Amino acid sequence: MRLPDFYVVGAQKCGTTSLHAYLNSHPSICLPAGKETKYFVRDDRYQLGLDHYLGQWHERPTENQLIGEVDPDYMYFEVALERMASVLNMKKTKFIFVFREPVARAFSQYLMTYRRGVEELDFEEAVVAEPERIKRGFRERSQYSYLDRGYYYRQVLRFLDKVDSDNVFYILSEDLSDNTESVMNDVFAFLGLDATVDTQSLKHEHRGTMPKNTRLLRAIVSQGAHKELVRMMLPFPNWRKKIRQKIIDWNETEDISIKLRDDTSAELKKRFLEENDKLSALIGRDLGHWA
Repeated sequence: MRLPDFYVVGAQKCGTTSLHAYLNSHPSICLPAGKETKYFVRDDRYQLGLDHYLGQWHERPTENQLIGEVDPDYMYFEVALERMASVLNMKKTKFIFVFREPVARAFSQYLMTYRRGVEELDFEEAVVAEPERIKRGFRERSQYSYLDRGYYYRQVLRFLDKVDSDNVFYILSEDLSDNTESVMNDVFAFLGLDATVDTQSLKHEHRGTMPKNTRLLRAIVSQGAHKELVRMMLPFPNWRKKIRQKIIDWNETEDISIKLRDDTSAELKKRFLEENDKLSALIGRDLGHWA
């Protein structure tokens, strides 16, 4: 199997899950069985080699299909671009970027991390702690990079050092949400495909949830002595997985009480003004509504 023809490289929490669904519905596109392989960012997966990576496409693409992948970490982690450049034909591979107002994106990532039982700090505390946290390693940088991921211009610039500008396509998340069919027609045209998919029928909203009891959730997801006791009582992994998921589902509520404070939003938006201006000039879009 040949290497992918295109990548959606990010950014995280900007609509890449929806974009994956729209792309996957096109008969001339073949994507991996899972949305994100993490091949180019995770050392343990990269060390498995290209054959293992290409094995993630459980359906063999036909000769006329384009091969693609959607992974928002590829935009953010520098090592991804380095590894891509070592195996891909960067002059022919196409790349798609998706952007969202960076403070809203940061808070959305925070809610995701909190919802998973990983984050214990308030958003304002997490922002203060972020610089030191993301220095600790890949896992911490992946989880706590709330503001750092929002500096889009510098991330795109790295790609433009290696990629032909004609092979780069930019999307704003609000356009993808509000004008889905038009945006996807443009995406398919960029990929050299006919717009044969009714994307409106695929539109969906993510169900936002929060844990009812954060202590319970953290006890479930954390590692500790209690895990060994659970393994002894429930020796079959599939049983443990099903029970664990049932408890997580029971502990969920759609009553999201955590909100982004207006003063926090206004203060953080100031940090991105210069970066947003540079991005605006690069992609030819007025981003004044982000300020």
